[in-house]
Amino acid sequence: MTSSSLLTIGEGIEVLTGVKAGERRPDGTFDEGTVNYRVDKRLKAMAEKLREFLELVVEERKRRSGEEED
Repeated sequence: MTSSSLLTIGEGIEVLTGVKAGERRPDGTFDEGTVNYRVDKRLKAMAEKLREFLELVVEERKRRSGEEED
């Protein structure tokens, strides 16, 4: 077993996965196919699902509170 030192987390990701980590571009995006691109895409999808869920919760609470007033 050989020992080597990594300078960045990105280098560690690349060593462990065999896929480039990806650097953030000035516009905030990553090169397609990189680990960071995939992570960013997944986090955005999760955030959207959470936003949709919270909208449903708010609507349900409004509906229930309207029922209580009747």
